[in-house]
Amino acid sequence: MEEIRNRAEQYRRTIESIRSGTPRFAKIFGTENATLVDQDIQREILKQLGLLPPDVAHDIIVFNNSLFGLRIDMRAMATGQMDDMPDAEKAEILEADLKLWEDTLALGRSIVARLQ
Repeated sequence: MEEIRNRAEQYRRTIESIRSGTPRFAKIFGTENATLVDQDIQREILKQLGLLPPDVAHDIIVFNNSLFGLRIDMRAMATGQMDDMPDAEKAEILEADLKLWEDTLALGRSIVARLQ
């Protein structure tokens, strides 16, 4: 999915637009009501963790917690909850999110490789 959606590049473009003084926040559809979907995904994953090696199970929990944490900020952007924040603060949040996304993506790829 990352190859198709390229979230990292979306983060970079948004950060650049903020820093250039012409902020453009991408509308990320589906994040507005993602909480229930997130809970369902977590519930289904937890049912299967006992079948996995402990290190993989641990990393799946870390991956999901990171991913769902990032979705909180995406949801805040998509619903306008960040509109009144100073641009510098938005950029800082997005830079931290970009770093977390890159780390989460690397962890996810590691998990997939170990499950193959």
